[in-house]
Amino acid sequence: MRFKGFGTVWDKENNKPLCEFVDGEFKTTEDEVIKTLKKLGYKGEKEKITSKPSEAEQDKNIESPEGE
Repeated sequence: MRFKGFGTVWDKENNKPLCEFVDGEFKTTEDEVIKTLKKLGYKGEKEKITSKPSEAEQDKNIESPEGE
């Protein structure tokens, strides 16, 4: 899940950072972190998962003939 924000969110129960936003964004798949951020009022966006590789990824997988 992707969250938008700035700076560091402190986990006061464990006395350590919960997350740090880099370029205004934080991504996680950890359920406890997601629950805590939502409880604190941060709105999360689900990551778009594509099962089909993009054209750029397909191009990377095409091997050129030897000698070129």
